[in-house]
Amino acid sequence: MQGTVKSYNTRSGYGFITADGQDYFLCHTEWEYRLPPIPGLKVEFVPKTTDKGLRAYDIKKDRR
Repeated sequence: MQGTVKSYNTRSGYGFITADGQDYFLCHTEWEYRLPPIPGLKVEFVPKTTDKGLRAYDIKKDRR
């Protein structure tokens, strides 16, 4: 799925990705790059529904 980084807190290591009108939780453990994601960055990820809500897995920069 494709989305856009909505927010990211470097101190806590989490944020949100917006895709299709919904927000997905972004955790630093699913981000494969050294530099943190920045708001507005286009990304690709695997969406999953968890007990706590929507979450993004295997997050990568959008290559398009």
